[in-house]
Amino acid sequence: MKIWVFLILAILITSCNPKPQKTQDCAEFVKVKKGQLMLGDKVYRFVGINYWYASNLAASGKNGEERLKRELDGLKKLGINNLRIQICSEGGDEIQFGVKPSLQTKAGEYNENLFRSIDFVLDELNKRELKAVLVLNNYWPWTGGMAKYQEWFGAGSIPYPLEEISGSWNAYMHYAASFYENEAAVEAFRKHITVVLNRKNTFNGKLYKEDNTIMAWQLANEPRGKKDSLHRTILLQWIKETAAFIKGIDYNHLVSIGSEGKVGHHGIMEDYEKAHLDKNIDYLTAHLWHQNWGWYNPYKQAKTYDSAVILSQNYLNEHLQIAQKLHKPLVFEEFGLARDSGAYNPESGTIYRNQFYQFVTDFLLKPENEKVLAGFNIWSFAGEGTPRHAGKLWEEGDAFTGDPPHEPQGWYSVYASDSTTLKILKNAAEKLK
Repeated sequence: MKIWVFLILAILITSCNPKPQKTQDCAEFVKVKKGQLMLGDKVYRFVGINYWYASNLAASGKNGEERLKRELDGLKKLGINNLRIQICSEGGDEIQFGVKPSLQTKAGEYNENLFRSIDFVLDELNKRELKAVLVLNNYWPWTGGMAKYQEWFGAGSIPYPLEEISGSWNAYMHYAASFYENEAAVEAFRKHITVVLNRKNTFNGKLYKEDNTIMAWQLANEPRGKKDSLHRTILLQWIKETAAFIKGIDYNHLVSIGSEGKVGHHGIMEDYEKAHLDKNIDYLTAHLWHQNWGWYNPYKQAKTYDSAVILSQNYLNEHLQIAQKLHKPLVFEEFGLARDSGAYNPESGTIYRNQFYQFVTDFLLKPENEKVLAGFNIWSFAGEGTPRHAGKLWEEGDAFTGDPPHEPQGWYSVYASDSTTLKILKNAAEKLK
């Protein structure tokens, strides 16, 4: 009898113990079941934000840490429960348009203070029961990203895009998109992934790969490939291999691509579908940028807004149809709108932005979308941060706002003072409860 008692006790004790590559089975990690995000036995739907600079804010000293905590408290009160955060950055003082300091100063060499700040952010999120999507790389130059890996591993100097030089963005994108075929760069990125996933949080002792504060790892912010068929295949293969690599280390967490959607695949919806068909990609993502794509002109807002909304609805529905076909959730994880009349000043109006946010929240709350559209993250939350020079580029020492360093500060930022905008988000969050 005693042997049986001990056996039963052993089973009960070990039922929540780590298994190989699938740890903390009894912890509540966000999962995908029957085509929906689930947290425990409940469907997980959310109103979220992009808070890309969180770890850099925490690294800026005691004032930064205190601002972060105040902003997280405010977001919690609004019902915002999902934050998309860029946790990886590459390069030293030479980075143009880049956020500073960076996490990986040289390939395989780390800024421990910034790593500790990521620890701090995750611990503070955990205290408030907020979830995070953590982005591991970037196609665009403002965090170093793929271009910096390219430069580190033999591709020559980064051709940084300059607005005054015609075609310079094309040159940059060709350079960054060559990352996927640079074997040494890809291998260095994999080593970096291994370091991040196995990191032990200095505040709570949790390994990142065992921390249920994290909803998902994201391969990169808006990864794009080249347009020809060979390189389109190379991108799809990189997605497949990188997702499998992450799952081989960490079976607990979801993995997403960070795709813009059809636009990120040169308008080829078949490639978008193929990318998300892979078994290790758990949910679909889509981004939407009216002004950047030429659908909306903030200087002619009355003439262009209605048609931009129609195009937006069509774009979203296209991606919903693919999600339904693949039986996977869709997250609308980036969208924004300029302040009225293209102004950058925090005191300027947000009438058209508010109308667009209301359109998006109404779209999320449609009964026919609830089984596929899991949530959205606005771009981007600035909180208490305001630009020193509205409309100018960020410089080291400036306050962090929602706009990345290579873009005009105040363009898409949503400030803590934007009460009418935040009320729309709060109302949507309450309806999702």
